[in-house]
Amino acid sequence: MLNESYELAAGGVIYRPKSFRFRVPGFEIVDYNFRFTLDGQFEETYSTNIQPWNTVDVELYADYAEGRPLSIGEISV
Repeated sequence: MLNESYELAAGGVIYRPKSFRFRVPGFEIVDYNFRFTLDGQFEETYSTNIQPWNTVDVELYADYAEGRPLSIGEISV
């Protein structure tokens, strides 16, 4: 379980690399729940399984996510 806080300026980016078991095919696929809290007020949960070819992507105050301070999705390669 990770419990980390970050302070970001406009345009800031945080990247956390995957551990080895998530970068190599063949390891057990396990479901994970991500819980994001923004400014101590807005919370959103995102569930997925982490595999070598997907990454969870979070954007704060994205222009296209009108009315939603968090935009959470996955990127697959």
